[in-house]
Amino acid sequence: MKHFIIKTSCWFFLFIVIYFIIGFAPFAIYDRSYPIYKSQLEFINSDSAEILFIGDSRVNASVIANNIPNSRNLGIPASSPIDGYFLLKKYLDNHKKVKNIFISYSWKNLGNQHNSIDIYRRGVLMGLYGYKEYMQILERSRLIDKEFNNKISWINFISAFTRSPVFMGVELKEFNFSNYEDNKEIYKLFNAQKGHITSIFGNELSCIDCKGLNSKMQDFRLDPIYDYYLKELINLSVSNNIKVIFETIPFNKSSLTSNKVERQYQQYLKELSQLYPNAGICDTIFYYEDKYYESTTHMNAIGAIKYTSYLKYKIVGDE
Repeated sequence: MKHFIIKTSCWFFLFIVIYFIIGFAPFAIYDRSYPIYKSQLEFINSDSAEILFIGDSRVNASVIANNIPNSRNLGIPASSPIDGYFLLKKYLDNHKKVKNIFISYSWKNLGNQHNSIDIYRRGVLMGLYGYKEYMQILERSRLIDKEFNNKISWINFISAFTRSPVFMGVELKEFNFSNYEDNKEIYKLFNAQKGHITSIFGNELSCIDCKGLNSKMQDFRLDPIYDYYLKELINLSVSNNIKVIFETIPFNKSSLTSNKVERQYQQYLKELSQLYPNAGICDTIFYYEDKYYESTTHMNAIGAIKYTSYLKYKIVGDE
């Protein structure tokens, strides 16, 4: 009897440990990116939509997929075209059909960014890239940019190889029990709204001080690695007969103070449109009034309704 109790207790303890690591720990350890990555990965593995919206947090905040039939918002905060490329590739590998793809990355997430720590850190640790994909990105980075410091991060390497959540907390956030409830709520909201979410970017209905991120950026220097993967994302779409729309989601009028950045970025978009004349590459930058934003660059609910209505007409017409 004593032996049975000890054995049962050990198995129970092991079960608790496994449950904690697999079920509870990720929501408690990770920052707010985790429930978003988790939701997007679950979607591309098990669900489908005819219209996909891919990009950074401005896509999450600005596009209400529930208002556009048969669509899904696949935006990921602070992501780059590397994330976008692998999201679509994994989606298509699951034999899913797509008719239209909308792509949008701000100039911040296309330039002046990459280094060996940040370029794919979260994508690796959140499980978006496996070991082979991680090594592929490293090798591609070596070929594209000779100055790229591609020293392997052992935390990245082990996480990519094992898909273990344990290593993530060391990189992103100290353990905090309060994270669990916050991340669970974000996960539920994110799923219900099919990838659209605004509440994690700010709490104000309108932007009080819309100067900030873009006003500090005085020069747009295209990142060669991000440029490569953006073009690969477009190529992947075109080769699968997916209609492509690339458009810069409108900024608020107070956000940009450097005309130089705008000119440099528009020049890049013009070159991109010439390279892909049959794709819908828009080289015009639009602006909305500050009242449509809840933070420096993220739309509030009113702004998202306005922009989604415009996108719906542009993609599906009067349906």
